[in-house]
Amino acid sequence: AMLEARGRIVFDVDCTIWVSQALSAPGLSLTPLRPDIAVASTRLPGDFHGDPADRIIAATARQSGCTLITADEAILRYAESGHLRVLAAS
Repeated sequence: AMLEARGRIVFDVDCTIWVSQALSAPGLSLTPLRPDIAVASTRLPGDFHGDPADRIIAATARQSGCTLITADEAILRYAESGHLRVLAAS
């Protein structure tokens, strides 16, 4: 929602509707922000930038053992260090 508010992404429907539709996709689930993820976001190995939201996203993927799908260049560069599994979105 922050990216949409800043004009960095544009949805073809209201952001709230888009999120609701995305969360109803088969095989997709929402992971709650657990205390271990919050702490891990402050202790990521290697050199990760300071954006708190990106740190939480990366820590969530690491703690959950998931592959993160992203087009974010900074996260993709971080993954090159081997600390995070990613799939580059086109």
